[in-house]
Amino acid sequence: MAQTPIKLITTTELESLLQTHQTQERLLELVHGEVVEKTPTEIHGKLAALIAYFFLTFIRNGNIAAHVGVEVRHEASDDPYNSRIPDVSIRLTNQPPMISGAVPMFPDLAVEIQSPRHTCQLTYNPMESLSSSGLGHTCCLFLALRKQHHMQQIPCQVDQTH
Repeated sequence: MAQTPIKLITTTELESLLQTHQTQERLLELVHGEVVEKTPTEIHGKLAALIAYFFLTFIRNGNIAAHVGVEVRHEASDDPYNSRIPDVSIRLTNQPPMISGAVPMFPDLAVEIQSPRHTCQLTYNPMESLSSSGLGHTCCLFLALRKQHHMQQIPCQVDQTH
């Protein structure tokens, strides 16, 4: 059985797609020109919120000018094939936060949480894309769940590309 080739689209085409009724409630990313849907679970969301809380506390206590966000869309003007939504992102700036649309640059720090049902490849491809596009640091968290659905371990790997 022959596979149908995937049609690659740009961030401009993704923006048009996101305006349609069929996609309004969906969390879609553009990864190397391919539309990918994110489907975070409750534990995934709680962990992202907790990580964001810790970063926000650190930033506020240190009087650091930055924006911490959960599931914020980021795009770079020189990369029309990636519109990324890291689980947690930090952008070091004293500019006001974006009110609408994507942040027009990749974050200074991005955290991706890998759910147990996803393969390593699904998490690393987005992070490689962010790293190769000028992102300062990336961190992948891997969730290993016990049968009772309690977190067992969360190792963190940091890729310092700069």
